[in-house]
Amino acid sequence: MFEIVDLVKDDYQAATRLWQATPGIGEVETEEEFKTYLERNPGLSTAAWSQGDLVGAMLCGHDGRRGYLYHLAVAAEYRSQGIASAMIDRAVDRLQKCGVRRVSIHLYAANRPGAAFWQRLGWRERTDLRVYAWDIPH
Repeated sequence: MFEIVDLVKDDYQAATRLWQATPGIGEVETEEEFKTYLERNPGLSTAAWSQGDLVGAMLCGHDGRRGYLYHLAVAAEYRSQGIASAMIDRAVDRLQKCGVRRVSIHLYAANRPGAAFWQRLGWRERTDLRVYAWDIPH
């Protein structure tokens, strides 16, 4: 049994441990970045708890037009129980209430299990786009 609730600032340590233990998730935010993200996107990020343990976590935000999901992770022993789908459904519902009409995720090209997961849920790969990034020096 699990409960889906808001991911909150106090969940940082537990979420970081989960994300670091999950293949396919890249660099994890600092605690300050995590807290800032949650403040900018209140009530959108999601946690799954079971018997006092954080077993799922996902960041969710939007820019007013498009929604974005990041760092979806479910502890290995809790997978295939509908936790990820429940977290995604909750996030998409909340984004829709914010007026967002499209949601995107970014996956590493080598993350084949992740790609298969999203395709099973009916998400489509965008082959018409390329993503470019620029790291801003500190």
